[in-house]
Amino acid sequence: MPGLTWWVQGTSPDGSAPIAAIFRPAGQGPYPVVVYLHASEGMTNEQLTIGQTLTDAGFIAVIGCHTTARALVTCKQTAADPVGALIDLARRLPDARSAPVGLVGCSIGAVAAFTFGASRNDVAAIVADSTSGFVEVTPKAPVLLLTSNLDNALVVDDAHHYESIFRDRGVVVEAMYYANGYHMVMFSGPTRVDARRQAVAFLTKNLRP
Repeated sequence: MPGLTWWVQGTSPDGSAPIAAIFRPAGQGPYPVVVYLHASEGMTNEQLTIGQTLTDAGFIAVIGCHTTARALVTCKQTAADPVGALIDLARRLPDARSAPVGLVGCSIGAVAAFTFGASRNDVAAIVADSTSGFVEVTPKAPVLLLTSNLDNALVVDDAHHYESIFRDRGVVVEAMYYANGYHMVMFSGPTRVDARRQAVAFLTKNLRP
């Protein structure tokens, strides 16, 4: 896998063994850190390609299990707080900048990013690609919504709903609705390049000093 620096399997106090792929830029840090939260199908080869995109932009990327989906790796048991465990791991990595992290989530991973972005104080930016499901939370960090208007109508409606309520609650929100593409625009052929460019620009603006 291009850009992949190493795999990590650790242990948590609750006995779980979180697995994560670490992508690190070449050269000397410290670097800002981004945690990617996968979609329902788990940690696939296709989703791992976002790691190279992020390291090319100067970020350490951590892509880890936050569900027990069977894909490239099988996460047999996640931590009691899987996203929190990934954030804590990311912030302890060599050359990781001692600063809040970015969360990037696709589909159910986007909803998880909102949930944990509402409960933690060490998240500085959230990129939500094709939110799948609605949760009543208010993230503390700025949010970028990426959605294809050709996606399932419920996904599109949820994105507009999130955008509306987040703005009403004072969350800084940017939104991009594509006329082409399909579910998970950062991995969809017609939208992949621009969606990743939008995500990197947003993360750079909110994570770099």
